[in-house]
Amino acid sequence: MIPYTQHTIDQSDIDAIVGAFRAGHLATGEIVREYEAAFALHHGYAHGVAINSGTAALWCAYRALGISVGDEVITSPLTFAATANMIVAVGATPVFADVDAGSLNITQNTVAEKVTDMTRLIVPVDFGGQIADVRCLDRAVMGLQRGKVGSAPRHKLRNIPVVVDAAHSVGVAATNIGVIRCYSTHAAKNMTTCEGGMILTNDDGIAGYARMLRNHGIDSDYHTRTSHAYSMQTLGFNFRLPDPLAALGLSQLRKLGEFNARREYIRAQYDGAFNGELGITLRKGGMPSSNHLYVVLLDLDALRYDRDHIFQLLRDAVVGVNVHYRPVYLFKPYARMGFQPGLCPNAEWAYARLLTLPLYPGMEQWQVEYVISTVKSIISAALK
Repeated sequence: MIPYTQHTIDQSDIDAIVGAFRAGHLATGEIVREYEAAFALHHGYAHGVAINSGTAALWCAYRALGISVGDEVITSPLTFAATANMIVAVGATPVFADVDAGSLNITQNTVAEKVTDMTRLIVPVDFGGQIADVRCLDRAVMGLQRGKVGSAPRHKLRNIPVVVDAAHSVGVAATNIGVIRCYSTHAAKNMTTCEGGMILTNDDGIAGYARMLRNHGIDSDYHTRTSHAYSMQTLGFNFRLPDPLAALGLSQLRKLGEFNARREYIRAQYDGAFNGELGITLRKGGMPSSNHLYVVLLDLDALRYDRDHIFQLLRDAVVGVNVHYRPVYLFKPYARMGFQPGLCPNAEWAYARLLTLPLYPGMEQWQVEYVISTVKSIISAALK
């Protein structure tokens, strides 16, 4: 089976991990600091805060902006559930804005329809690695007192801040969007630390508060502590990233440009092969992308079979297609909160038609060509 994604690990990565073990610091040591600085610089931000998952990064970001009970947070339904789950985890209410049927991202217009007096945050998702174009909604967090971000009163927020779920868009510089950007370096992503995440921000106070949240709410660590005493300022968790995984991240980051260039090369081959193909609609581009996922939309009006049948035919032909994503509010926990089908028609329409094709740097050329020919053959045979 040709998988839809696969991580790329070589000897330099293994050597980096072994080197971290030999250095003697296994928890959040100097390698983590070096990794944070390098990741932030690569993406054009002042501060990086390494976290042990993209999910935890989102939780810290929401908390760092003071999001809590009674607040509404607008986000996309076409995402992994963690985006919305962490909104619920901080006590706030997720509000799902529909996606654009072409780009599959939320837009300025779809978000604007959902804004109320209770809206405290907007969380666009860079679906598949393509930057969500919500630049006119992006605002600096005005009036927040540095060092007191997590406890800022609601009236201090003169504009609605934007936290970007950038789990898919690692490697794409987008400094103009988001007061905080949250990344994932899970094994399925463009670069990996096995599990892991990163918070990027230009705000000193937010960065400091996020570091405190990842360390049980304690305002110091062994780098800064001068005695045995420490102070816990708020409730936090152990969301720290260990040094060996940070070492892997540094090694992977050095190769990220090469990884993403290979993804771009494969995407271009897919685009050339499938553009104008009966039964297939390509996703609308126009914004920078890491090409984390390559998704196509099936034209069900032109086909004799539904998406799931085409999915199985491709799997039987050892093309490991996947589906990203079922709209979050269709899952049982959200149904119990009162969310109903029909809430976001474009997202539900897309979900019924979406297929994710294999795309990863280690794909050999024959595999790319096999995916193209097999998809074409199966779709052609399924035409009405």
